[in-house]
Amino acid sequence: MPRYYFHIREGSVLIPDDEGLNLTDAESAMREARESARDFVVDALMMRRAVGDQKIEVADNLGHVIGTLKIADVLG
Repeated sequence: MPRYYFHIREGSVLIPDDEGLNLTDAESAMREARESARDFVVDALMMRRAVGDQKIEVADNLGHVIGTLKIADVLG
């Protein structure tokens, strides 16, 4: 089963995901990114932090970014 990594990017700052998750395919990884983005938004609201231009970059086990999701996009 492939491993996918969910890095957080805010502008030029990258917070790497060093653990990742084993998932069946890229589509499953993007679904996981959407769920993680929702959790991020809930946490931000509870902490009264703004959701800015943070993004989740989904990368495969070779380090190739297979998709990007802007966290604020899950609000709409």
